[in-house]
Amino acid sequence: MDTMPTYFAGLQHNDPVPDQEKPKTLGSGFVTSVLGEGGAAVVYEIWNPKLEIHRAVKLWRPNVSEKDLQRFETEIKITSKLDHPNIVEIHTVGEWNGLPFIEMERIDGMSLQQMIKANGAIPPAVALAIMIYICRGLHYAHQEEFSLYGRRRKGVIHCDIKPANIMITRNGVVKLMDFGIANPTNVSLHTDANKVTGSLQYMAPEQIRSRQVDARTDIYSAGVVLYEMLSGTRAFPSKQLLEVIEKRKANDYVPLNQFCGNLPKRIYRLVAKCMELQPEDRYQEVTELQKIVTAQFGWLTNDEPETVLQKYIEGRFVPNGKVFIPVKTALPGIVAGLPALVLLIILVVVLLRVRQEKKYLTSLSVTQPIVKTQESAAVDPPDEAPTVIEKVAPPPPPEKKPEPPVVSVPPVSLPKPAPVKARPAAAAAPRKTPVRQPDQLAALERMVETGKLSQALKSFSSFRSNDGLYYALYARCLYESGEWKKASIMAEKATMAPSKRISVKQRKGLALLYKAKYLSVVHDAAPSRDAAQAAINAWWGVHEHFEGTAQSAKASFAESEINRLSLTLGE
Repeated sequence: MDTMPTYFAGLQHNDPVPDQEKPKTLGSGFVTSVLGEGGAAVVYEIWNPKLEIHRAVKLWRPNVSEKDLQRFETEIKITSKLDHPNIVEIHTVGEWNGLPFIEMERIDGMSLQQMIKANGAIPPAVALAIMIYICRGLHYAHQEEFSLYGRRRKGVIHCDIKPANIMITRNGVVKLMDFGIANPTNVSLHTDANKVTGSLQYMAPEQIRSRQVDARTDIYSAGVVLYEMLSGTRAFPSKQLLEVIEKRKANDYVPLNQFCGNLPKRIYRLVAKCMELQPEDRYQEVTELQKIVTAQFGWLTNDEPETVLQKYIEGRFVPNGKVFIPVKTALPGIVAGLPALVLLIILVVVLLRVRQEKKYLTSLSVTQPIVKTQESAAVDPPDEAPTVIEKVAPPPPPEKKPEPPVVSVPPVSLPKPAPVKARPAAAAAPRKTPVRQPDQLAALERMVETGKLSQALKSFSSFRSNDGLYYALYARCLYESGEWKKASIMAEKATMAPSKRISVKQRKGLALLYKAKYLSVVHDAAPSRDAAQAAINAWWGVHEHFEGTAQSAKASFAESEINRLSLTLGE
């Protein structure tokens, strides 16, 4: 993902426009570049000098059929009525030299198609975060009421969900675009029995057969998109058109586990159910799909979808121990990284030897005859005040005699300095601990949040604290490293230790969550009615704690776990 910002900067074609054959002014501004070209339309970037903002304008090509023009008019009418953060915003419509155009927001980012092409398979947590956004946009579109051609409609089916029509901004916001072949729910517009409209790789089987479409049609296409995100390859990769058509009709695709053999089985089931041949075998509503996707996302990470996606775009995303990387895409990266790993090990060894030599030289310089006052000896840490210095200290008294105030005082207070010096030295240690502790906790928190788990674990082994935040961070670090039992123990300790930096409710939520996840792992390792019941009881606690809060996704995930574990009780 380090190449992501560079790739963003190179999205524009920067064609030599405008010229004699292309518009110089379009919509509300001046044409600056071509953003994309299709068989029916060209998308230009324009600059609006009054608003000082870039926008995108989709201009229809000349010599297109009347049917295509009607379809473009439908896209304009439908998209202009949809107002949602995950759907591209429409500003105005018009004509240029008799050709219709639609002016919309300029997405400062890239399409999902470009992201997959640049980076290959996407980590599961990131793919599910994108899927959550897609579900939000589709749910809104499927439920929105609007007027079209003088009739009241409820809901619109996109019918062309594919990576090229899913845009992702620099800030990690996903937007659906291109409702060119969209249809109101249970209504078919501009249909042609002899012509299949859509993208062959992603359309549902009922689209290929020119049958009635509904919400389950978009669910199928979304499943194909998720398949491609997780595997980095298309579900129907044949280059022969007739072969693709036959595979699409039979829904003949390579199972996802053959590309990504180390994903959780729940994700395989999720994709497979979306891509069922018969609509009645798929998820029936987008809300149902969104609920399952959100639950699976909560299993992989404790972050919010917005945070995960933005970190990935900025190149800061670090997969934790529960995030699985596709086998075929991981092996080349591992092999390519071996030389760098060897160099890193050599560098660490060299630095350690240099540090040891420096420490040795420092210890030699410390043992030189140095005159220390009683005040400095009390302030120095115990390990920097060796007893050798006190044996060297007796010679200096004759040198201090020229200073009358100093010479007269030490003989009188000489019997007392030993106990006095010992007390400050003993008292200094506890005073320094609370001063350093918050800084160390903050450093540990940064390590865990940025995914530096191995470094954090080493710090936990060398640093102790009774702060509740310490145990909460330790629990998360252990859990993401796969040590589920230890994580549940530390989370339980977090509920009993006071803290000014993390609330009791937050600590209780962590304890409930990690305990429930640990019991699910125990059940999955050796399924039994007792193990299932114990895990179900724990997940009910999680559900009650997070339901109705800002982290309600965890409550949804708890509900899905309860349903899954209940299958064991019914056996």
